[in-house]
Amino acid sequence: MAAVAGTRPGPRTRPPARPAPRAVPIGWILAITAAIALLVWRGTLAYGFAQDDFAWLAVARGLREPLPFPYRWLSSFAYFVAMRPLGLEAAIAYRAVGLLAHAACAGLLAMLLARRFGGLAALAGATFFAVHPALFDAQYSISAINEPLALLFALLAIAAARLPGRAAWWAVPAFAAALFAKESVVLLPLALLAGRGWLGETRPRGLIEVLGWTSLLFVAAVASRVIFVAHALRDPDAPYALSLGVHIATNLLGYLGWAVRPFLPGAGGLEERVDANALGWGFAVLAAWALGLRSRSLRERGWIAGGVTFAALLAPVLGLRNHTYHYYLYAPLAGAAWLIAAGMDAAAPRGRAWLPLGLTAVMTAIALVRIHQIETMPLADPRLRANPQVDRARIAGRLIDGLRAAALPAETRLVLWSPASARFERRNRPGTEVVVGDTYWDRSVRAAVYEGLGIRLRLPQLASVRFARSEPVPGDSIRVALYEPDGTVRMAP
Repeated sequence: MAAVAGTRPGPRTRPPARPAPRAVPIGWILAITAAIALLVWRGTLAYGFAQDDFAWLAVARGLREPLPFPYRWLSSFAYFVAMRPLGLEAAIAYRAVGLLAHAACAGLLAMLLARRFGGLAALAGATFFAVHPALFDAQYSISAINEPLALLFALLAIAAARLPGRAAWWAVPAFAAALFAKESVVLLPLALLAGRGWLGETRPRGLIEVLGWTSLLFVAAVASRVIFVAHALRDPDAPYALSLGVHIATNLLGYLGWAVRPFLPGAGGLEERVDANALGWGFAVLAAWALGLRSRSLRERGWIAGGVTFAALLAPVLGLRNHTYHYYLYAPLAGAAWLIAAGMDAAAPRGRAWLPLGLTAVMTAIALVRIHQIETMPLADPRLRANPQVDRARIAGRLIDGLRAAALPAETRLVLWSPASARFERRNRPGTEVVVGDTYWDRSVRAAVYEGLGIRLRLPQLASVRFARSEPVPGDSIRVALYEPDGTVRMAP
């Protein structure tokens, strides 16, 4: 029947709206991120002490002088003193604390990101940090506990600064603790100044200024105690030579490249030097961030704040001429995590959970493969490993266990000598000049036990320990131990 003229048609019925997907609770995001970190880095629990670990263990036992206060007082002195009752028989307690500290950093970072972005976007960003292969040495070295401790307290400072009222001022002692762990977080207040970033629109009046003064006081206190090393910092051949120059730009591009290259096909190892193959990727990352500034959606999600955070936490190491270490990215990757989360939040509106979830799964899978490769990659001999942190932990374990099995009597003066190292050098590095007693393999073993300090700590009955550069002669109370490049040892007759 035709509609009656002049009557209005009834209202159109709309299909019922789809219910909005339920948000993932922040607690779940925190727990999942921490669990991913524990899964990826669980391999570190299998290794013992090595290299600089012995130096800090000796400081806690009064055998070495600590660093000038307040320089890394928390991570290089107080921490090892607190762990001293656990003894030296096994390193698993130290490694477990380091692993848990990293998982706590990842979980806390995920929580902070989830308060700003969608839960799954926050999970993808925090996972990028949690599993990043460039953090390998920070996880596999006990003495690198300063990295997770510094970032953990820095993140706690950010979390505290977001609290209402006077509770926000807990950020000040938390930030001070971060500085006492490692000075590289000194520019964190600059990262907090960036708009639409970590603190959003809630900035307690005067708090960031107080954090800035805390940084300045810390720098002044450190400078007053370590002024005697100023000449060494200016020496271009010194390990921590610090200066202005073109190397700052090269270092920046290298670190930017390292931020993405470990997740790309064909990525090489983690050699600690300026990587020419990473510089092009550094330009690409810088260009991508600059292009992102044109997006209103990304700017509203704190795109500037993420970049400023990365730059502020990386800046203290850019002037180093001779040290370019992957694990210096530990704190800066928190800024990169923000950028990943912002990008996922902008690119994956509700109903596209597969995008951040897929990225999280891919990054975790790549990290599991890459870290296994780094851990097991051989060097010249199946008994040796290409990564120094892994190799020297294995060497130190074999060497000390072998000497303990020899049941050396008290007051023994131990001399270590390796005629096998020269043969090993000639076989594996043909054409190189061989200096008997001072080959690369000799230096590697000496570094593994910190020039014998590790042996003295584990075998305190010995009167002395030294490495010989020429064939030693046994005598009264002098015992000679013959070692292989992999740390295998036997006593000379």
